[in-house]
This record gives sequence, structure tokens and C-alpha cells, in this order.
Amino acid sequence: MDASNPNRTTFIIALAWPIVVGAAGGYWLDQRAAQRIEEATAEMARVAVIDSVAFMQGSAQGGTPNERAAAGLAKARATADRLSEAGYVVLDRNVVVATPESLMVRP
Repeated sequence: MDASNPNRTTFIIALAWPIVVGAAGGYWLDQRAAQRIEEATAEMARVAVIDSVAFMQGSAQGGTPNERAAAGLAKARATADRLSEAGYVVLDRNVVVATPESLMVRP
């Protein structure tokens, strides 16, 4: 059979077009799924977890224990305020059941 044979060309096109259409449809569906994920995560809040106890324990030496604790809490609050201004929801470690270490904020 010759490649210029109209029946062979028609046969090849008939076999190839579903593959092309299927690939294009698969690509479109994949792009649509990616777009949905991006839209969903754009509205999700970023979260940081503050370990206020570590801030109190790491506060400067000197003064009474209450003064050191107050200084540590003030530093933790200032850090939480900066994170909040940057768009984070800030939680204290004491109210979090579990979190990845990467979300922990320590002094």
C-alpha cells in the first residue's frame, strides 16, 4: 500500500484524532484541577505557632522571676504581632494539639 492511498490516510487520521482529542482534554482537565487548587489555597490562612513558654524561659537574666516572665511574654506578643501583620494566624503552643516543627516559632 502506498502512503498516498486515501484509504490509508483516512484510516490513520481516524485512529489518531481520538488520541489527540483525548490528550487535549486530559491537559485541559489537569489545568482546571490545578487552577481549583490554587484558588482554594489562596484563601487559606497561613498559621504560625508561638511557644510562649520558651519565650519566657529564654528571657534575659536578672530581675525577679515575674519580671523575666513578663519580659518573655512581651517578646512573644511582639513576635505574634509582627506575624499577624504579615498575614499569619498566630496560635499559642498550649492551644495546639499537634503541629509540624516547621510551624513553630521560638525565640
